[in-house]
Amino acid sequence: MATVYDANGVRKLTTTAGATVNFADEEVPSGARPTSTLTLANTPTTGSLNLFLNGTRMKKVGAGPGTNEFTLSGTTVTTWRAITSGDYLIANYRY
Repeated sequence: MATVYDANGVRKLTTTAGATVNFADEEVPSGARPTSTLTLANTPTTGSLNLFLNGTRMKKVGAGPGTNEFTLSGTTVTTWRAITSGDYLIANYRY
């Protein structure tokens, strides 16, 4: 396996079988704040999204997010409360 970075600084892993896996590291999801609906730049591979709000990892749930939880549909993330300009939200995932 080899790890390389493309011209945009995206980390890519090439497996021995030739498959390429892209990584989004410390991406800040987009969306006007305050909002509870944010957008990722890419659709995460199933099970790979880790979302952190102010340093605390949030839990992914299927529906109706409760405290410190979120849902994911394609590139759309919905959090249990509005994310404000004073919050620090980052996403790490594979795509």
